[in-house]
Order: sequence, then C-alpha cells, then structure tokens
Amino acid sequence: MGRRSRGARAFVFMAVLGTMAVAIILAFAMSSTTQHSYSVTGLRLLDVQEDLLARSAAEYALAMIRAGRMAADEKPTTLTIRSGLGGGRSVEIGVDVRRLSPADQIYKAMPLVHRPGDVAVHVASSQLQEEFGVGDRYLLANLEGRRLRSLPALRK
Repeated sequence: MGRRSRGARAFVFMAVLGTMAVAIILAFAMSSTTQHSYSVTGLRLLDVQEDLLARSAAEYALAMIRAGRMAADEKPTTLTIRSGLGGGRSVEIGVDVRRLSPADQIYKAMPLVHRPGDVAVHVASSQLQEEFGVGDRYLLANLEGRRLRSLPALRK
C-alpha cells in the first residue's frame, strides 16, 4: 500500500523541480523589478540600505532612551553600535540623540511644529562615508510617539 510506481515518483520529482524553477524565476523577476523601481525614482539600492540602517540604529537608540539606559537632553548623547554588513564585515555607527526645544533651528528651517518629546537623531559612520559615500543621516523622532522621519534639510 505504501509503494508508489516509478511513474508516480517521477511525476512528484518533476512537480517539485518545476515548483523550484518557478520560485527561482519569481525571485529574479522581483529583484529586477525592485532594481528598476529604484532607478526610475532616482534611488540607488545603497541609499535604501543606508536609510534602513539609519532608521534601525535610531530605533535602537530610542529604545535605549525609553528603557532609561540612555539620556536624551539638550546636549547630545552618543551611542556607538556595531552592525554587520554581511560577508563577515561589520561597521561602527555613531548615534547622537539630542532633545529639541521649540526655538531649535530645525523648526525654523522646515515647516514643522514642536511636540513634547521631539529629539534629533544624527546617525553617522565614517567607515561607510569613506567606502561608499553614504552614512550620514539626520532624523526627527518623538519619544512619546512612533514618528521617525528623515530631515533632508540637515543632510550633508
């Protein structure tokens, strides 16, 4: 009862092989579609990766502040994070967090309204700047909410 004929086993093998082939084709198609959408919008994959890395580092620093392990004052507080780049390589990222006041320059340069708990987050990595020309981002975050946005006016 548990025996299958040679034809049935061949059919199952071909079905699995066909499914794997379709999955590989879909992966290549999605990759090329993503690359095409980046090029159409003027983004590079490197810019997207830099943004993800900066946001991840900023979220980590904000979590440390919320947990009481790091202070957020008018004077910048620095946190150093070591992050993996893949292939056994890692990069050191500096995160400066500074509490903002209503009279801060950011609110004069951009159409933003100060909210209690607003902090400026500067994420920088000299190693990424030297190797790839990226790695210097400013973000606006709020300790009481989940708002985290890039500040292009302050980007270098």
